[in-house]
Amino acid sequence: MPRNTHWKIEEPQETAEPLYPREVNNIISFIGDRGTGKTTVLREFCWLLQNFRSGRKSSWINSMPLDEEAKERLLRIEINFTVLSPIDASLLEEKEDLFELILAGLFEKCEELWRGGSYTYENRYSKTREMLLKKFGEVYRNHKSVKQGDRQEDPGESVVTRLRTMASSKKIQTAFGELIDSFFHLVEGGNTNRAVDYLIIVIDDLDLNLEHGFQMLEELQKYLTHSNVIILTALSYKQLSLITESHFVKNIGYSAGGKNPEELALHGRELAKDYLDKLIPVNNRIYMPDIYTKSQDIEIRNDNEKKSIQAKKYIMLKNAGKMHIYYDGLGIKKHFVEKRTVRTLLSSVEFLNSLATVDFSEARMIKGKVLSGVSEKNFENVKKLQKKLVRAYGRNYERYNADIQERMIFEKTDEQQRRFFDDLMGIQLTRRGRYVAALKAENFKSLALNGNALSISYYYGDLLECIYTWGRRREQDKPLIHCIMASFTSEMVHEYICYMYSPDETKRSKSRRKLEHFLGEGFGNDWTGKMLPVRISEEIFSLAFFRTVEFQMINCYFPLERLYTFLMQLETAAYSMSEKTWQEKFIKEVGEAVAKDFEENKAIWSLQCMDMLFENACLNQQQMPALSFSFNIFERTFISLSKNTPQPRRKGLVLRVGIDTQQADFDILGFVKKSIAPQEEQREKYKKIFEDISAAIYKYVAEYVRLENAVGIEEKLTRKLTAQLKKQSIFEKFKTADAIAFPFYDFDLSYNIIKRVRDKCSRSFTQPTLLQDIVKNIVKIYGFIEEELTSEENYYAEKNPGSSFPYRRMFSEYPYIAAMKKLKDNEFFVRILQNNIKAGISPSIPETEIND
Repeated sequence: MPRNTHWKIEEPQETAEPLYPREVNNIISFIGDRGTGKTTVLREFCWLLQNFRSGRKSSWINSMPLDEEAKERLLRIEINFTVLSPIDASLLEEKEDLFELILAGLFEKCEELWRGGSYTYENRYSKTREMLLKKFGEVYRNHKSVKQGDRQEDPGESVVTRLRTMASSKKIQTAFGELIDSFFHLVEGGNTNRAVDYLIIVIDDLDLNLEHGFQMLEELQKYLTHSNVIILTALSYKQLSLITESHFVKNIGYSAGGKNPEELALHGRELAKDYLDKLIPVNNRIYMPDIYTKSQDIEIRNDNEKKSIQAKKYIMLKNAGKMHIYYDGLGIKKHFVEKRTVRTLLSSVEFLNSLATVDFSEARMIKGKVLSGVSEKNFENVKKLQKKLVRAYGRNYERYNADIQERMIFEKTDEQQRRFFDDLMGIQLTRRGRYVAALKAENFKSLALNGNALSISYYYGDLLECIYTWGRRREQDKPLIHCIMASFTSEMVHEYICYMYSPDETKRSKSRRKLEHFLGEGFGNDWTGKMLPVRISEEIFSLAFFRTVEFQMINCYFPLERLYTFLMQLETAAYSMSEKTWQEKFIKEVGEAVAKDFEENKAIWSLQCMDMLFENACLNQQQMPALSFSFNIFERTFISLSKNTPQPRRKGLVLRVGIDTQQADFDILGFVKKSIAPQEEQREKYKKIFEDISAAIYKYVAEYVRLENAVGIEEKLTRKLTAQLKKQSIFEKFKTADAIAFPFYDFDLSYNIIKRVRDKCSRSFTQPTLLQDIVKNIVKIYGFIEEELTSEENYYAEKNPGSSFPYRRMFSEYPYIAAMKKLKDNEFFVRILQNNIKAGISPSIPETEIND
């Protein structure tokens, strides 16, 4: 841009008009597609020219890519720019004339100068004013005469008079040049040593006037090629080429002879190219940057912020702050929230700014106090606050989701894809995932909803796999896939917000049901299962997910050393079983011994984590909420937990655990669906385990100590044991607020994280792992997930009103994940898991091998 203006300034002034005036290429065009910011840049440039002062001039010229001599020469020249009001050529109607509008704008500028002058100035330059008015009249009459064509001959008019008054383009050009010189004389106040003056004519969207675009170009070329006139235009070169090409094809079509339509079109295209190269030479073209391909270089800064942020990240942060939607910020490929033009970028920013900021942090804090027993009197205030926040978020969601379903789908997809999307939106939200996943069953042959979708088993992993495969099978459907992902993300995050914060239990229940249906029968499937290849008896299994494990009643053992030692040392003869004091002491000491045993052997953790790894447990062909265990106590030789014990094996008490469940799906991500339930509900689910273990311990102790005559001791002891075992629960050891462990509802983020984790696993587990390493490798995969969530957390680390990235903390602090990190080296848990998996998926393995 500086070079173009520099050329105009440096252009030598002719002292005498040549016989054939050389052409002046005085049109500078800002070129780009719709929405690329042409008009904005054009107006900014005009503002700079209007406010051009000596201080600005110096810094501007010094920033030019010129040699020092050229810069010095320019610094010595005084330069003035007069900018006329911009003309929007797209709005001109049939009877409106571009050249006349330019004359009107120039006349308006003259009147401004006259109105602004003093009385002395008016007196002094009245002759200049008369001359200007005369020139205006002359130019206008000549232009009208040319436009109207041959006028009727006046019988009293001589031939000489007619020739003298006949107008021509040459006459108009000369008269306009004289008018411009007189105008600059007025601008400079009659100063004979005036500066170099330039008149800036601004024409926007010339290419959008389809009917008269070419005629306007002709007028600019015929009349306005003055060395001190610069014409600034903003246009799409493609569109202008089509208008010019259409003009030539239309006008040469009648005389084209035997040319066929293809030859005629080619000829018109060549003429259009030559014409535009002549009118707007390449050196006078300023191309707008493609912000989509150069999005990393585009930054946004609010007026009240000093720091600018990269455009993609700015939009991501706005989505997080307004909608609590955390799109994947780490993908290498373009994300669907990135905009292709400046116009759509600014429109998106304005739209997001118009949404309310809904901050749930206060509600979470007050709710936490209420639930912990503090400030119970504020419970109604919490409900009111939650209702207010959820309602405000709901209003945001309605606008946001409508934008996806109306604007986004229309911009990105074709008619067939829009029909499929509309059909999909017509299906209940609880079933949409099934219908999308079912496309894979048809091998993506066509964009049509599968009528058998509801009869096909559906896991969340099926949906992830479908999205992954679909974009690779049908590249043309990627815009549709992006719309579906955006829609799923928006709607499911809305359901999550309602489930977490709505004070209305009915609405919360509905949202919970939708979240569970979105996951289907579980998280994993064969596609996610490929994350963990395991070799078992020469067979290789994809063991991040396995449908289904057939349990073989494999027993596993947990030592109870403290209880055994206590019973061995107990001298029952010294006490009376009926004495209340003895009973209290006995119950207390048994409870303490059991508490220490389960603290050391981690049996409760192991059983709860075992249950978390299995989905869809069945017993007698009935679905069960959890794995079903059986327990008994007996003496057995076992491996001691004590590091100071010289003998590796010793005799003592053990808790024998059997799995009564007949089959279940093994899924290392199965805990995600279980985490939807409030933690109080998850605690209650394991109440039966505590009670059954307490009953088994009491039965053994009662027989050993002969407690049958101790009235009331059974209830007291089992209650004590149950309380002690409950304290060993992972939900007591790792207490956190209610939170879903992994953000599967934030679908775009979830899909990309699982995709990258799956890729990390393929690089990490190049060879099938051994079954005894399964727990370590499961924990390793959880580590990959945590790494990805940490990276996303760092991406969203900017201060962002209304939100802070919560998912890394929710995942790493979820009790099951925290427990698994500590259990990876626990040999009892490793054994119970690997033995049951080994027997369940490969039942031909001898039991001796399993129990070793």
